Amino acid sequence: MEAYARALALGADPELRYERARLLAELGRNDEAIAELLALRGQGRGDGAVALALAERYEAAGRLAEAEAEYRAQARAAPDRPLGWSLLAAFLARHGRDAEARDAEARARERAGGAPSRALRPLPPSRR
Repeated sequence: MEAYARALALGADPELRYERARLLAELGRNDEAIAELLALRGQGRGDGAVALALAERYEAAGRLAEAEAEYRAQARAAPDRPLGWSLLAAFLARHGRDAEARDAEARARERAGGAPSRALRPLPPSRR
């Protein structure tokens, strides 16, 4: 971990900073991982990936209001795509906010065209 810190002291490398944040998260050092992710904002790494990682770290640290804000921001950043709404719905469901989770999931389904993620057809009868 210290090797990452020394390398980052030599120059800001978004990929290296993201990898360090990921490793810190794996070690359960959420506050340090959050600091690394916050430093990444606007530095060339995909902001969606950073926002999702931040939301996950905030949630793991018990900072639920901040986690929710990140999930909501991600959903609003791409309002026509279902993924952000699905992630928000899952977060809300994990925290017992079922009515809000159903609303977010409905938005995700609307963005996906209203159809289930895959349509299944019945199998023909077996010859056994």
